Amino acid sequence: MGLFGTFRYHEPWEPVNEAIVAQHGLPVRSLYMDSEKIVDSGDRVLYRVRRKILSLHGKTDIYDNTTAQLVAHYERVVLSLHYRYCVQMNDGATPELYSSNDVIEIVPLGWIVRMEGFARNCTLFDAEGRILAFIGRKNWSMHNRYSIDIYVPETEQYIVTIASVIQSMFDDATSNCGE
Repeated sequence: MGLFGTFRYHEPWEPVNEAIVAQHGLPVRSLYMDSEKIVDSGDRVLYRVRRKILSLHGKTDIYDNTTAQLVAHYERVVLSLHYRYCVQMNDGATPELYSSNDVIEIVPLGWIVRMEGFARNCTLFDAEGRILAFIGRKNWSMHNRYSIDIYVPETEQYIVTIASVIQSMFDDATSNCGE
């Protein structure tokens, strides 16, 4: 148990949280994300994240590192009461993510992310309530690192994009401190 609840973040050499394994089994794959890249447990870069530095909308692109093809592009909707992001996936899908309290809804997919603490420990569910992934943020990290435990590998690019949006939400919320 971590300081703010169940500790779900883990390094590549650490095991997945015992309670999660007992209830849901081992993930099919674990990835590790920082602000610029997403790597696997062998430290191979799978995805690159490129954020526009001077962008009011937080424009971000995610690229497949092996093919250099765009996986997703997303932007924050500035004039919104809650955090809201519009995503354009490489397969043509255009999901929209918006948060209210400790839940992020992903429409039109019908997926939801339940957060334990703001953007700290997140559980991603599909429209039928099945777990797609656990996303855990590292406490006390200067580089805002996340571990992503994937249970449905065919949705990996969507999961990676959602995790990146969650990281952007956290960055937005914490960068305005003291203003």
